[in-house]
Amino acid sequence: AHLLKRNVRSMDTVARYGGDEMAVVLPNTSGKQTRALVRRIRKAIEQWNRQNKDSPLSMNLSIGWTPVNGKMDLSEAVARADEKMYEDKRRQTQ
Repeated sequence: AHLLKRNVRSMDTVARYGGDEMAVVLPNTSGKQTRALVRRIRKAIEQWNRQNKDSPLSMNLSIGWTPVNGKMDLSEAVARADEKMYEDKRRQTQ
């Protein structure tokens, strides 16, 4: 959670969504900005893992995101992002 909070804007919201799942709400954010944020977060995790290579712990991350417009309700947005997150997780394990 701390790593996410350090990489988002003050107007963004980071919240625990499940046991090890986090949700980030990025208001007024384009797809290009979101992809840049995803790259920044992945880079921060890679850096953390390098700096803590002797630790028995390591971090990994699967990300799913979806743009939300005025026609989409919250449950639909979460379902779409969740589906994309599981796609990312499957890609990483192949």
